Amino acid sequence: MIINPSTLTSGIKVIPSDSINIPGPQLKFSGVTTADLASKLEDTTAPARGGFQQTLEAAPNSNQVATQGIQTGDVVYNTSTARPGVAIVTAIDSNNTLSLSADIFVNATTTRDGYAIYEGNGANVNAYQLYIGTGGDIYVTTNMGDELFIENVQDGTVLPVVVARVNVGAAAAVGNGNTNTLTSATEIVALT
Repeated sequence: MIINPSTLTSGIKVIPSDSINIPGPQLKFSGVTTADLASKLEDTTAPARGGFQQTLEAAPNSNQVATQGIQTGDVVYNTSTARPGVAIVTAIDSNNTLSLSADIFVNATTTRDGYAIYEGNGANVNAYQLYIGTGGDIYVTTNMGDELFIENVQDGTVLPVVVARVNVGAAAAVGNGNTNTLTSATEIVALT
C-alpha cells in the first residue's frame, strides 16, 4: 500500500498501547468525566449531548437508527496531559456510563479528565502513516501484523511505514533478552 503524503488531510494523536490499535479516525464523542469509577467512564452531561446509547427514530420509522451511539469495541482516550491513557469500551452501562477494559480515569476528585471516543480499529484494520513530533525510538505493528522497532527517528519525521498500532514496548532487561523495544518518541500523530 502506497500512501502519498499530499493526500493526508487530518490526524489523530496516538497514545501507545501494546494491545489497542490506533482508533478512528472519526471522533464519535468527547467530553469531561464527572466521576472517578474503577474501569468506567461516567459523564452525566452526555445525555444532554445525545448520550452513549444508540437511539431509534420515532414511529413509523422506529426500525431506523437516529443516533449511532457508542459501541463495544470503540476506543476511549484519556486526553489529559497528566494522565493520558487508552482503553476499549466493553459495555454501554447507561446513557452516561461506559465500562472500559482498563482504569484510565484515575484522578483527584477536584480535577476531571477530558476524553475522546473513536470508532475501534480491530478486524478491518485502518492503516496510518505516523508523524513523529519529538524524535526517539518507536515500536510499531504494521497493518500486516509485522512488529518493527525503529531507532533514532528524527524530530518532524513522517515514517514511510504503514502502521496499525504504536506499541509501548519495554526497555532492555535481563528478562526480555536484553532487547530494547521501548517507544521513546513523543507527540506522535497518525495521519489520515
